[in-house]
Parts: sequence; structure tokens; C-alpha cells
Amino acid sequence: MTSREYLSYLNYCETIVTVSLQIVSIILMSNLLYCSLTKSPIFVVRSKLSKSLLFYLFGHVTFSSLFLVYNFYLLIFWRPPGMPEAFTPMGLFWTGLTCVYFVIVGPVLVLQLTVDRSMTLALGHRYSTLAQRSVMGLALMIMFITSIGVTIVAILELPLEMEKGKKRNVTPIRERASPSLGAA
Repeated sequence: MTSREYLSYLNYCETIVTVSLQIVSIILMSNLLYCSLTKSPIFVVRSKLSKSLLFYLFGHVTFSSLFLVYNFYLLIFWRPPGMPEAFTPMGLFWTGLTCVYFVIVGPVLVLQLTVDRSMTLALGHRYSTLAQRSVMGLALMIMFITSIGVTIVAILELPLEMEKGKKRNVTPIRERASPSLGAA
């Protein structure tokens, strides 16, 4: 087995693990959201979950679900080495864009949650609802601007890559970007 074949099978297994863990996290976080928002007797805490934590959970569930689109595309259209590629340039482009949203927005959600928790610990009762809303609004603005910016940059690059995909097989970047394995 050559290193390229090995890498192809390794990436396929990695995608299977990613999909399964994402599904588990989506189910668990969705249950937390549902129980918290509906005041379900299943989920009982002394105080309700903070708005910043609910915002994080909702954002994570949403963008994780979007990221599943890309991973399912990789799983469905994967072919063993030696068979013709089934990936299309447009399919990889549009599903890969959902992957980029998860990668870009995830850290903003974590940063917002961290800032909110830090300010709560530092200021205690002086940390007002207005300040919490400001932090959440700033996080929403950063997520919106970065998402729009990434979409614009990606769409501007789209015509450059269309000819390249027609002339040769299209493979996901992960399979081409490992210089440590070298050519077989």
C-alpha cells in the first residue's frame, strides 16, 4: 500500500470519527438547549443557564450541523484509491464553505463565552445585563462580518479554480496537503 492510498483510508476513517462525534455533540447540546428553554423537569439546576452559555450552545449546534454537510459529502462520494474520483469542484467548494463557517465561528463563540464568564467572576453583581448584551452583540457582529468576508473572498476565488477541476481529478485538500508522507 502506497502512502497516498494509506492517507486516503486514514482520511476516510477520520471523517467517520468526526461525523460520529459531531452527531453525539449535537444531540447532547440540543438536549441541553431544549431542556433549558422549555424548563423541562428532566434537566433541573438551581439557577438557569446563562444567556452566554445558551448562545454558545445554539451556535455550536447550528454550525456543527452545517459542518456535517461537508463531512457527509466526503463520506458519500469517497472512492477507494484507484477508482475514478466522484468529488466535483462545485460540490467540494459549497460544502467546504460550511466547514469554513464552523472553523471561523467556533472560536468567536468560545471567546464570547470566556469573556462573559471572566467578567462575571471579576465584576460579580456589577456585571449588568447591558454589558452582557454588549458582549453578545459584539460576538454576533464579529461572526457576521467574518462570515460575510469569508463568503465574499471564497466567491471571488471561485472562477479561478473551475478550470483546474475540469482538467484533472479533484481530491480534498487534506489528501494533498501532507508533505511528511512524501510521494510513493
